[in-house]
Amino acid sequence: MSLQYNLKKIIIFLLLVVLAGLFVTYLKRGGNVQPRLSKVQTQPFRLIALSYKGIIAKREQEIVFRKKIKQTHDHINSGKLKGILALIYEGNPDQTKDSIQAYVGVMTNDTLQTLPEGYKVYTFPTYRVVRAELKAHVSVAPNPEKINLMLKDFARKSGLQLNNTYIEKYISEEHIISEIVVRL
Repeated sequence: MSLQYNLKKIIIFLLLVVLAGLFVTYLKRGGNVQPRLSKVQTQPFRLIALSYKGIIAKREQEIVFRKKIKQTHDHINSGKLKGILALIYEGNPDQTKDSIQAYVGVMTNDTLQTLPEGYKVYTFPTYRVVRAELKAHVSVAPNPEKINLMLKDFARKSGLQLNNTYIEKYISEEHIISEIVVRL
């Protein structure tokens, strides 16, 4: 056997080991987990947030929106804001051509927090929602558009009509809740 033949076998073996490692990592992070779908009643909540109005699909506006998410995430990590990272959309975030109103902030019951510059307190009432709860790392979780399609299909099969309010809660890097408000 030639040296070249043995080298090819070693390279193929190493590639298989790397691929197996990536697959195991994908599975450990929850890449094969499906979201749990349900109908629930939410509790009223407060949101300390930045507001955004625009078309997220436009590149320059998407950058502004993502900066608001990063800014809020940084405030959570530094301890300036305490609560659960949440994104609330009044309008379908999956529609690329429509302008939406969105809020990027933290859900909290703490009424004594000092607000960082530009943040306001918004109060949201009790809602009936269809919910997708996913326990998978954000790096391997289905994208929000796919989750929203699952929720819409679940609502249709349940005979529910949906409002145009979407809520995303990032409990942790491994726990995400997406909700769409049910029309009364």
